[in-house]
Formats: sequence, C-alpha cells, structure tokens
Amino acid sequence: MSDGTSAFPGGEGEGAMQALGRWAETLIAATLAVALLSVGLRAALQGGWLGWGLAALGLPAAAWAVVAFSRARMKGDSDGPGVVEVAEGRITYLAPEGHEQLWGGVVRVEELWTVEAVLLKRNAGLAWRLRPMDGLPVVIAVRARGADQIPEALSVLPGFSVMRASKAFEHDGLGVRPIWRRSVHARSLI
Repeated sequence: MSDGTSAFPGGEGEGAMQALGRWAETLIAATLAVALLSVGLRAALQGGWLGWGLAALGLPAAAWAVVAFSRARMKGDSDGPGVVEVAEGRITYLAPEGHEQLWGGVVRVEELWTVEAVLLKRNAGLAWRLRPMDGLPVVIAVRARGADQIPEALSVLPGFSVMRASKAFEHDGLGVRPIWRRSVHARSLI
C-alpha cells in the first residue's frame, strides 16, 4: 500500500517484514496443518491407512496454529514504558521513573500467586500484574520492550493458558481480569 501501512495483521505502520516475523510461526503452523490434513484425508478416503496417520498429525499442527495465533496477537509494538528481561525463571521489569501505575521489580515465576490483566487509569494502557506469594506485585506495561516474552515464561505454570491471557487483554473496560491463580493445594512449587 502506498500509505505505509501493511496488508498483514498487526496495525498501522507495521512494516511487512516486521509483521511477517510476528506472524511467521502462525503461518508455518497453519500451512503444515492444512497440508497434513488435506493430503492425509485425500489418501485416507482412497483407502490408504497411511492417510489416516497423516491426517492425525494434522490435528496437533492445527492446535499449534491456534496457540501460535494467540502468541502473535499478544506481540505488539515495543514502544511502551520500561524494559522487561526474562532469564532463568525470573521476570525483571525496569519501570520508568516517576510512573505511578507501573511498578518495577523482579519476580520468580515459580513464586507467583496470581497473574492478572489490568487496565491502567487515565488511558495509560494495559498491563500485566504479577503477584508473588510474598512481596509486592510487579505491574508491567504490555507494550514495554521485551514484554512479549512474558507469556512464554509463564507457560511453565500449571494450568496457565496463553489463549486465556490473550483474551484477557482484548476486552475493554476498567478493572482487573484474572488470567491465572495458584491452587491453594499447589503450595509446593514447580
């Protein structure tokens, strides 16, 4: 397009290469799923047992495509306040100085009690709120540099769903939307 916007999903002004990088996993998974399902079903309907096996391999590929789509939707521009680093089971957020709604800090993933999506006051955007069992929560802007690494880091939590997290951030309105909560009986860490 001549106005500098991309035909790929991802918003205005996102370049084609950046969008392709963002959606590459989804495109690969969806292509693989369609190929395996179509070739497998065609062979199976012609009486071949191998076709059913190929079609069966297409189902996990389709599930992969759905999860990849949710992950790609959560990736966005990294022009928000602060910087996120994920390493060795720790999420570190360096919050901007003087921002009253974003709280920086370090939290170990295995010590998390709740994970929530929060809409900040005064149109300050969406944020992750990570509450450890002991200590203060860390509130991370969704558009902070490196924030796209958070869902993958949290995926080690029992019962955490990338799709649930993605849906929690797409709703409008004030408030807190729970994404994950540690079971009272799961006090033993990961």
